[in-house]
Amino acid sequence: MNITGEGGKGSARRKGANDQAYKDNYDAIFGKKECEGCKEQGMYPSHNGSAMCQSGSIASGGKKAHCTCDACF
Repeated sequence: MNITGEGGKGSARRKGANDQAYKDNYDAIFGKKECEGCKEQGMYPSHNGSAMCQSGSIASGGKKAHCTCDACF
């Protein structure tokens, strides 16, 4: 019997790790820090925007918070 290496264990990052998915899921589980736009007072577009948005709001699968397009605001 020839034992070599550590069997893939250790502190090294996994190959093909998806950092963005990790961040997104972490925020979904533990909550995301409130953004500056959410802290502002007054009339402001919603954080997620609209699912009908063509400009990339969060609700439409994009990453833009507080989109000011016609569909979101």
